[in-house]
Amino acid sequence: MKKEDIFEALGDIDAEVVLNAAPKMNKVKKNTFVLRLVAIAACVALLVSTVVVSTLLLNREDENQPDVPSDVTEQGDGRVKYVMYVDHSASSAPFNSIENDSYTVEIRDQKDISFSLSNRNEVDRTKGTEDALSINLLGKNWTLNYSKTFSVGLDKSDRFAHLGIYTEYRTDGKTVDLNSVTNEIIYLSDLKAEVDVDGDFSAKDAILVADKILASLYGDKALEYYEEPISVASSAGEKDIYIMYQKSAYGYSTAENILIGFNRKGELLSINALKKGTMERVEQDITKEQVDSAFQVLKDQYTEAKISMPQILLASDGNYYLSAYVVIENIPMFVYINIE
Repeated sequence: MKKEDIFEALGDIDAEVVLNAAPKMNKVKKNTFVLRLVAIAACVALLVSTVVVSTLLLNREDENQPDVPSDVTEQGDGRVKYVMYVDHSASSAPFNSIENDSYTVEIRDQKDISFSLSNRNEVDRTKGTEDALSINLLGKNWTLNYSKTFSVGLDKSDRFAHLGIYTEYRTDGKTVDLNSVTNEIIYLSDLKAEVDVDGDFSAKDAILVADKILASLYGDKALEYYEEPISVASSAGEKDIYIMYQKSAYGYSTAENILIGFNRKGELLSINALKKGTMERVEQDITKEQVDSAFQVLKDQYTEAKISMPQILLASDGNYYLSAYVVIENIPMFVYINIE
């Protein structure tokens, strides 16, 4: 795999997954910021071993995902209907759902729906799209040419159509993706920038600069919207630093995060805001009781398993789900259950 492929894949991967898969260091407090240590080797292993990340690496131009109907309904007997998506390729045994007087559970294969929102399906160019894009970040001017327009599936959703279509610009190893409705930058990478380079740019410096970038691109309120950032540094020969901003809801982490990367000279490597806006209305659309109930149903199904990393996310069908990392009989997999 080329360095460029790995770099771009790491830019697309959910930051929370990387953090939880990597070894953690002792907490170091710097103005209440928590610093964590992440090994690139762990990231690469995760890329190879999970279906979600394999899709990022191998299927950037996936075929259209099928439409999946909203699943949370009450049946005629008053029981709530849950649907769980399981990565069957990671399990060596069939899975039989457990039901009771309050709910039913249907099991589906994970391939039937996209939970990463990374499947990019090329669509017709949006009317009014500019042929070139000029931006200025950290004193550097970038001019890029139109490349393509793509969908992540949410354009079919009534609630989240404004997060469904994006415009990509490319020039000389640089890539910038814009939200076609808001014109916000949701992805940026510079493959020409040095990654493994020495310098005295620290995690504390990176947080200060990342704060400025976040406010510049998305407004001052963005700093209030997200939790205090976490510094993610590599330890496997690479020297780059990533700053992650994450949205939480009802005491759960969510899949909405922004990851900003720098090298040790303080040069910008990438901005990953692919999930920006997906949780803006989560506490209006669903309740804590719904989230807790979905999590309890998931735990009911896997009473003998180790369950961790519960996270609220938005899938390509425009509905909210709860994901969790489940290890049963030493077999790890991600499981997703509908919330609403």
